Amino acid sequence: MRSILKKGHYKNRMQIAENLMLLSDDCQKELIEILIDEPIEIIFNKALLTIDDLNIAESLQTRIQIRKQYWFARKIAENNQRKVTQENLKGAENFKRKFGNGESLNAVKEMLKKPMNTGKWF
Repeated sequence: MRSILKKGHYKNRMQIAENLMLLSDDCQKELIEILIDEPIEIIFNKALLTIDDLNIAESLQTRIQIRKQYWFARKIAENNQRKVTQENLKGAENFKRKFGNGESLNAVKEMLKKPMNTGKWF
């Protein structure tokens, strides 16, 4: 399970985090240490739901608090960036793609009108 939590697909890591309470307390403590450094916030939050029932060390609790602060700061930074982007795009016009005058489309239509078995198709 440790190797899956470290290098596995996120769906497998999510499933382990959701079913962490079914394992023994010692195994839960070992896996929580790995789940604290999880790069996906949802998996981290799922793992936190099982931590409430466990007696974990003070050092581990401080790591959890630091990681919670990290996710909170990241959300604030994303919201600030979203606001800046909205302000920058407020007066901008939508980009419209410029199309040609349809010469190639008309040429294809003409080719399709001619029968294929009459020699030169072009």
